[in-house]
Amino acid sequence: MFDFLEDMFLALRFIIQFMTHGLSITDAVAASIEVLQILLGIYGSKVKKKGKYWLIIHRTIAAMLLIAILIHIE
Repeated sequence: MFDFLEDMFLALRFIIQFMTHGLSITDAVAASIEVLQILLGIYGSKVKKKGKYWLIIHRTIAAMLLIAILIHIE
């Protein structure tokens, strides 16, 4: 449920941003990383044998997302 709401707000925010200010590269990068994080979360919740590197990748993407958001709002 949280993933669905997050996707909806991400899409809504991107549409509003694009219609009012045009395409922002930092916004597009942060949104892309967030979509990747959502897909990794869905994969992690559906697959029983994720492999030993899945959690490391998931946490690394989370850190990258935080950095991308901070760069975007600067």
